[in-house]
Amino acid sequence: MLDLPRPFRLSFAALASLALGLVSTEAAATGVCDSTPAAPAACIQAIQNSGGVVNDIFKDSNGLTGPQLPVFGKLFNAWPNCTATSFAGCSGVDTAPYDCPGQYTCSGLANTFTNASSFLAALDHQWWHPCRLPDSALVGGCPKFGQCIADGTGGQYNPWEGLVFDLGGPSNKVVIFAQNDHGPQPCESTEYTVFLSDNPFAMDSVLDPKNTGIDPQKWNRAVLSKIYTKGYQEVRPPDPGGHAACGDTATYSVEEDSFVTVYSLPCGVTFRYTAIVAGNDGRDFPECAFDSSEAEVDAIAGLTETGSAVCPDADGDKFVDCNCPGHPAICDCNDADVAIHPGAPEACDAVVDQNCDQQLSPCGGNLVCYQSICIDHCPGPEFPCPAGSSCQSTAQGQLCVPADCSVAGCPPGGVCKNNICVPACTGVVCPGNQDCQDGQCKDLCANLLCPAGEICEHGVCEFPCNCFAQTAACTTPGTVCDSGGSGQCVPVACNGVMCPPDKTCDSMTGQCVGLCNPNVVCPQGQKCVDPGGCVALCTDVTCQTGFACDPKTGQCVDKCATVTCLSPDVCVDGTCVPGGQGGAGGNGTGGDTGSTTGSGGNGGAGGKPVTETSGCGCVVAGDGDDGALALFVLGAAAVIGRRRKVASS
Repeated sequence: MLDLPRPFRLSFAALASLALGLVSTEAAATGVCDSTPAAPAACIQAIQNSGGVVNDIFKDSNGLTGPQLPVFGKLFNAWPNCTATSFAGCSGVDTAPYDCPGQYTCSGLANTFTNASSFLAALDHQWWHPCRLPDSALVGGCPKFGQCIADGTGGQYNPWEGLVFDLGGPSNKVVIFAQNDHGPQPCESTEYTVFLSDNPFAMDSVLDPKNTGIDPQKWNRAVLSKIYTKGYQEVRPPDPGGHAACGDTATYSVEEDSFVTVYSLPCGVTFRYTAIVAGNDGRDFPECAFDSSEAEVDAIAGLTETGSAVCPDADGDKFVDCNCPGHPAICDCNDADVAIHPGAPEACDAVVDQNCDQQLSPCGGNLVCYQSICIDHCPGPEFPCPAGSSCQSTAQGQLCVPADCSVAGCPPGGVCKNNICVPACTGVVCPGNQDCQDGQCKDLCANLLCPAGEICEHGVCEFPCNCFAQTAACTTPGTVCDSGGSGQCVPVACNGVMCPPDKTCDSMTGQCVGLCNPNVVCPQGQKCVDPGGCVALCTDVTCQTGFACDPKTGQCVDKCATVTCLSPDVCVDGTCVPGGQGGAGGNGTGGDTGSTTGSGGNGGAGGKPVTETSGCGCVVAGDGDDGALALFVLGAAAVIGRRRKVASS
């Protein structure tokens, strides 16, 4: 038997010669690949033809090597009722009726989920192995386990019976760092079948996602796409201690740093969970089919569609950590708190940056933040606080503290409804492709440039619905994946209908109509007007002189309706002015100096009546008829005076 030094690498030529003359009956796992003389070289050649062989150590698209990756997948207990069993040494035969997951380390540790997790937490030359099971029955919440499927006999490749990992963030590719117990390569490094899903408890699989589409709630089979022939570091240490019982080292070297393999899904759709099943079913490369009963895993990691390392989303708020190298532009400034992320509501008294805009949200002007709302100081003893609030002493001084939000308003991102603050987008149905954000209907895709292969929907770059299986693409009832090529889910009546930017497809008729329709509910203080959509209530509203548009109702109201002036001042165009300035808009002849009738005449924009009877005849007529009546009374008094003088003479 040939005794090879342990730290060695096989050339491509050596792969074929080794397979031809050194196939040992003592190999721990013998499948199609290394039982067929030319198979190792054929497997390499098949992957080489697809451009998938890299004669170097593993690096992601940012140049990070394996040990430098920010996240390694964590073993996920997909069998919550499955606890611990024992494993009979290194024979590959379980002595208990259940196994979760199979151990193959000769470490003497009990075969428990906790022990397996500790081995797979980092890239450290320690390894665990899943055992492909003979049936798919679950007994007591655990896969039924009598003995591993025999090598080379095919069998079932059920992802829910493999090792399930949480990749820590959105991933499209899975990197497997192997620790193989024998050669030849690449057979031992391709002895995996890999699946991806967003549902780690899924009990169904999609075996041909490229042609049938992807279903996030099922296990989607990934394709072997790349092999790094130098493993994950340039110099491999020798196998400490020999570990002769764990591999036929008299014939093969124990591989401390095996070939690194990458498995991927089409269309760039990302998932968080992966399942690693022992044995390669050969669906992608028949030359690499390797029906082994076991597979050694040191660590696994996720990659994005671009090949960069997956950044963590530890708090699960759908935004990855900004501290991660290669993070996207929109990222999480605190990945340990689910309430902190881009777009999160942020009150004026927030002590931390809740929405990751690198600043807090203080009140503007002279307002003060009190109990998360911006309010004003008390105006003084002679003036009351606005209705619904009272002047109170606070740590910020004398403030007009409101009894309800109808007076003081709501913090940013909220509106007052029925005296209660609610999110500004509550109940809003924006027109067309617009979405409600911070109380405004906006086209969130207007200035967003998505990566190649993705489209923008509602401000998020997503993969077209035709990437998915038809049953999984459109989950909203009554929608289908658009056959017109938009890649978006649309109402059935709008399938294949293309409308211009200022129109939208009516979900009932399939006709292109204006953006505004009876279903639209604009944010508070707005109305829907074609072709722009939701605009302020006072948009395009013109009021006559002395009236103004109320932004809360969109109606023209008298500017002086809510103004109270102290005598001798009068209200003119919503402002209190000295009485002598009243009535400037009339066409009368005016009064004496100091008279509040001024030049008001018969109905200009004169001052409103003030109930004051003392001094200078301070009674102001606001309209022409009242002014004429006053002149008539004065004239009549003068005539009576003359008659009295005549009578007494």
